[in-house]
Amino acid sequence: MKVFALFLMTSGIGMAQVDWELPFSIQGQGKVTERSHPQFPGHFHEIDCRLEMKVDLARQSAKLTFSYREADRWVPQTYYFRAGHIYQVDEDGKATPASSFGDLELPAMAILHPKLLDLDKLMNPQNHSSVGVVTQNSLWRKTGDGKTFERAVFSDVHGDGLETLTHNGNAVMVTREDSRLFQMSFEAPRACETFSMPESFHEIEAKSISKSEIALKDVGEGLYLIDLVRLNTRVFVVEFDSFLVVYEGAYSSQNVQLIAEKLETELKKPVKYFAFSHLHDQYIAGIRTWVERGATILAPESTKPLIEKVVNAAFSLNPDALAANPKPLNILVVDRNFPIEDAEQKLVFWNIDSQHTKDYLIFHLPRQKVVGSGDLLFYRPGQALKGRSLKFCETLSTLELDVETVYATWPLSGYGTKNVVEREELGGYIKTKSDDGLAE
Repeated sequence: MKVFALFLMTSGIGMAQVDWELPFSIQGQGKVTERSHPQFPGHFHEIDCRLEMKVDLARQSAKLTFSYREADRWVPQTYYFRAGHIYQVDEDGKATPASSFGDLELPAMAILHPKLLDLDKLMNPQNHSSVGVVTQNSLWRKTGDGKTFERAVFSDVHGDGLETLTHNGNAVMVTREDSRLFQMSFEAPRACETFSMPESFHEIEAKSISKSEIALKDVGEGLYLIDLVRLNTRVFVVEFDSFLVVYEGAYSSQNVQLIAEKLETELKKPVKYFAFSHLHDQYIAGIRTWVERGATILAPESTKPLIEKVVNAAFSLNPDALAANPKPLNILVVDRNFPIEDAEQKLVFWNIDSQHTKDYLIFHLPRQKVVGSGDLLFYRPGQALKGRSLKFCETLSTLELDVETVYATWPLSGYGTKNVVEREELGGYIKTKSDDGLAE
């Protein structure tokens, strides 16, 4: 792991050094306004507030506990910052969408301190450029010396506006038009203990991953699984003598870029083909990464226009590898099936009727007797198959595929389903010639 050292010069405090590999905290005091319930035009409340900000780079996360003064007590309001997303928890400790802290909205909260900005850049480098930073679905444009940021805002009542956030030494100020919304002065950072983070935040967390979350699981005979637990999805890699084939994307070019780098480092072979089960964004994400790396895209005819649109799209706000290094699209159409074979390995993609999308690619490894089902098989032990799960098994029977194990892309957890299902668990749902007493 790289070692990062943080140096801050703070007024009256001097130079402080913090090891980025260890959790650290920063304390702040200031004022926040609250304008939602004015007593008369132009009226607002200005409230004393405090902040304890804890950052853990190893887990790429932060915990922000604001407190506001109410009568003779301080009332805490806690936010969690992870994978570029800010969220809170309910009384049961479950993650919930975050609300603003007075007039301090989430886009400003995400870059409130320079080290939150640095942390976000480590987590989501694709959202940072010389122009500015995209956070919480807002674009902050840099101005002047890079310490001031501006974003366009809109109110259904008051119309267009401009919000400005300025870092000035150990202080920050947020204004909208000529009105101050928030100001705070910070103390020097200091080491702190590790802090807890809510576990159930899949539904509201940004769909991004870090390198540490990517691990190749070798299940034998050239098949590798990359289970992205936080994204609740799986990517498949099939190894041939001189190249690799990848099946399924992972929400963004940036995620897939990290996967590509992992494959390059560990398997040391180029990706020759990339295929995806169906046209939903989660699965096609990564096309641009593989095009930039020279891979051929395998897809149904019906999906070609979408692929061309994705590859040719402008990516100026969040540039990816293809935006920086344009490459031509190479695509091969999978009509009924597409076999890939060498002396040691055979892989066949099948374009099937899924009852989910018009065209759908699954894969079959005949020698390993493995099928990749995408998101078609929802097997719940003790429950009958129905809908697209039943159709999927009927299709395997019709194609007479020799299957012992089925691997799902999504979901890895939740919904009461299994993501790896053995043939015997499916009972009589999958039939082949051998089930009728005939030789296969």
